[in-house]
Amino acid sequence: MMKQGIFVVNGTPESGQGLADVWNTGIDDALAYGADWVFFQEPGVQLADGAFDLAAPALKPYDAIWGSMEIDGAVPKLSTFACDDFLNACHMALVWWAGRSHFVRTAVVSKLRFRTQEGWFADYILRIWQTHNCLKTAQAFVVGSGKLPLWQEDERKIITDFLEANPQFITFEYAGQQSKLPYTGLNPTLERTQLRGVFFEQRELEALIDVIEPGAVIVDVGANTGNHTVFFAHVLKAAKVFAIEPNPRTVAILKSTISANNLENVDTSKLGIGVGEARDTLFLQTGRRGHLGTVRLETEGDIAVEIWPLDDLISAPVDFLKIDVEDMEVEVLKGARKLFARDRPGALVEVQDNNITAFLAILDELGYRINRIFADHGYANYLIAPEEGK
Repeated sequence: MMKQGIFVVNGTPESGQGLADVWNTGIDDALAYGADWVFFQEPGVQLADGAFDLAAPALKPYDAIWGSMEIDGAVPKLSTFACDDFLNACHMALVWWAGRSHFVRTAVVSKLRFRTQEGWFADYILRIWQTHNCLKTAQAFVVGSGKLPLWQEDERKIITDFLEANPQFITFEYAGQQSKLPYTGLNPTLERTQLRGVFFEQRELEALIDVIEPGAVIVDVGANTGNHTVFFAHVLKAAKVFAIEPNPRTVAILKSTISANNLENVDTSKLGIGVGEARDTLFLQTGRRGHLGTVRLETEGDIAVEIWPLDDLISAPVDFLKIDVEDMEVEVLKGARKLFARDRPGALVEVQDNNITAFLAILDELGYRINRIFADHGYANYLIAPEEGK
């Protein structure tokens, strides 16, 4: 069906067919009609009033255009994510919502086609957003009912597997330095911030500019994929950053971050080791949806991790520590009693709300005070320093 010069494909798969088959036939029909554009309308939705008018401004600058979906008279927030670049498109598919209905140039889609395989639409998203000029707008192109149809985990896995096999970096400039941070699709809260062109927890990091002098030695406990490590090494110009991260998958990503930023002042000899109160062996416990930032160390699991106290692990004089260890912060501080007594470093410690009492007790034992609190839901980052005269 042609509408305003755009060929509309809205068929429903028959027995033995998949939607990819129907849409590939639609491509052939659009070519036969000589249509410059195709609108693929997924089953179960209707065209929104004015959808073609809303898409019209994007027809010249873009090759493919996605919109949002109206459901029961409202547009769900998850469908309003807007972007026009590849990494944000991955973030949209993994965290927000990527509908199948879309406009695309006939010449473009006739070359790409839809591969008839499991996860075919995720595969298509990866191919077209990498190679062509695409747009996702918040304007509603289709109308549905019930719940917003979210992607299944196997479809998301196609995206995250691609990102693991083909490392992608978010690049931005801060304080005259260009920094590269990995987009993995497995750190949604952290990476959502970085996609805006800033460091995660940038307010906390900027508070350290007046606390940490260039040439400092910093220990980054719970380095994750390198957000704070890069800031310490690149922006604050530390003499050395000891990066500590126990998760093997995260370690591989962190090493790629260090390499991408040419950081020769990061010591990677402590990677693969966990930190606690005493020598021990614990196991990695993956958090929700395999997110890297929620991996915890527990007494049971699949991957064994050697645990060291910081007193035994770090012998060099230390000027500052960052501690973010998913509910093990008190154990880490207890295992660093000698280090704190020896060097009296400042520290930024993430503390879960349920650990506040124990945290205050260890601070009193160490002779430390809280200088600033960066609060969030369920936890806060505490900037601590030695008490004067202690």
